[in-house]
Amino acid sequence: ARYAPYGALAAALVGGGYLACSEVSQMTGRRRLMLLSRAQERALGEATFRQMLRQAGARNRLLPTGHAASRRLQGVAKRVVRAASDLLGEAGHSGALDGVKWSFAVVDEPSTVNAFALPSGAVVVYTGLLQRFPGDAELATIVAHEVAHVTCRHAAEKISYHSCISLVISLAAGMLNVGPGLAHTFSQLALELPFSRECELEADAVGLRIMSRACFEPSAAPRAMARLDQLAHGGGSGGGGGGGVAGAVSSYLSTHPPSQARVKALHDGQTGALELYEGAGCSQRRQGWRMSMP
Repeated sequence: ARYAPYGALAAALVGGGYLACSEVSQMTGRRRLMLLSRAQERALGEATFRQMLRQAGARNRLLPTGHAASRRLQGVAKRVVRAASDLLGEAGHSGALDGVKWSFAVVDEPSTVNAFALPSGAVVVYTGLLQRFPGDAELATIVAHEVAHVTCRHAAEKISYHSCISLVISLAAGMLNVGPGLAHTFSQLALELPFSRECELEADAVGLRIMSRACFEPSAAPRAMARLDQLAHGGGSGGGGGGGVAGAVSSYLSTHPPSQARVKALHDGQTGALELYEGAGCSQRRQGWRMSMP
């Protein structure tokens, strides 16, 4: 009972701070904590990208822009980025991506199946992923997911969330005389990992909309996610960290949701994605592309 006044004060401070430092996502309409400005998050992204380019260049792993793999990524990524801008514009946020410097790089590491995007607009893909996803629609699924992280400002939101949670947990640990190690573990398992998984699911959903608007067939998305799961398990068919108790623990401790849940969510989003696909005139465009082919 003696901590009740402190708890009420902490709750009031957190609530007031959240309202003062929150914003509504222009892509999803979700209200979220945001402590970083767009300029700050992009500066962080640019610094990270420069460091990555130096490291990859020093190992002679950065492919030139004229390389076939680089040209393929550029072709897919530019369509995805344009679709993301179109969706934001149609929602009344045409200037949301102003200042984002989109750039695309391929790192030549055949054993690495990975891709990521930085808040500055840098999209990086490894040759290991390009080789295992020869279809452009599957590649677009992954690129659109990464671009969705940028449009949703997930990196800045995670930094904001971590900063706030760290402060609250430190205050609570001091009041309750709990060791910092236990407090950190609680924060990770109960708050930060679940939040990271929610961001991944949101990027999946937004990415599905983006790729569909870019005229990549939305049915490729769950296939690509299932393929990623197979690759993560050595080509096997399991998902989400395996079955039984071990799989449940692995999923709980992961920054990403179980693969089965992601595949199901992408299947469930097909109706809306197809509406976007058809609304953008993609069926007619594809027919025109086929007729123009020699």
